[in-house]
Amino acid sequence: MSTYWERFHAERPGAVGEFLTRLEAGHLSPHTWLARSVTPYTGGRHTIVLDVACGDGRMTEALDDADCTVVGLDRSQAQLDRARERTAELRGDHVWLRADATNLPFASHSVDALTCAWGLAAFDDPATAAGEFGRVVRPGGLVAVIAPAMLPLAPGDLRVRTTLNRMLGRPSFPLQRGGVKQLLTVAGLQVVENNHDRYHFTVKDRADAEVLLSGMYLPKASDRRVGRALNWLERRAEEARASGLPGVRVPVPLRRVVALA
Repeated sequence: MSTYWERFHAERPGAVGEFLTRLEAGHLSPHTWLARSVTPYTGGRHTIVLDVACGDGRMTEALDDADCTVVGLDRSQAQLDRARERTAELRGDHVWLRADATNLPFASHSVDALTCAWGLAAFDDPATAAGEFGRVVRPGGLVAVIAPAMLPLAPGDLRVRTTLNRMLGRPSFPLQRGGVKQLLTVAGLQVVENNHDRYHFTVKDRADAEVLLSGMYLPKASDRRVGRALNWLERRAEEARASGLPGVRVPVPLRRVVALA
């Protein structure tokens, strides 16, 4: 499984970030939703926010107006290179660091806040990573995580989700979807929020479908099955547009878990 994750991020730097940025739920992107939990804990450039599994820097963008220094950490050099390119014009203080989430190169209690958008669910060893989260955050500091969820879903979501699951298999993660809260608790953190929201990805054409599927973890899906899913999404998008709709909505429920050290 680890070979799949490493190959995924080496071959598709920025794919997950683009996928998450395209998710909609009201006016808040997932990264903005996560950033809102962190901003009360910022207050000067000496405030350190560590963004673990930073990918191509979307969380750093979301925190650019916050009064803090953001350290974006990822084990993929390809992701970090893309992050540097994408964030070159940002005004805020930020640093990029290549390291593994299971062995964070920080002293204990040295970070004011820690964010992790999507990564905790995909780590090969999420329990060790969560333990590192609890170790590096100072007492009274905050850990905020966004991860995939099963719910909420609307009745109209079921057909799309069931069809894609049949074609591709369910998106696969080393961490079970309900396990984030338990992991953070075992790591010595006090969970103060465990909220869910119904995000969706609007597919208007084949290019949108490619962005959607490129950002999903599908280790059991062959290229042939992915191609069938792309064709189906393209047809559904055409049908939706013919009916006056912007496209077909693919449900992507998310959860935001916030914990205090």
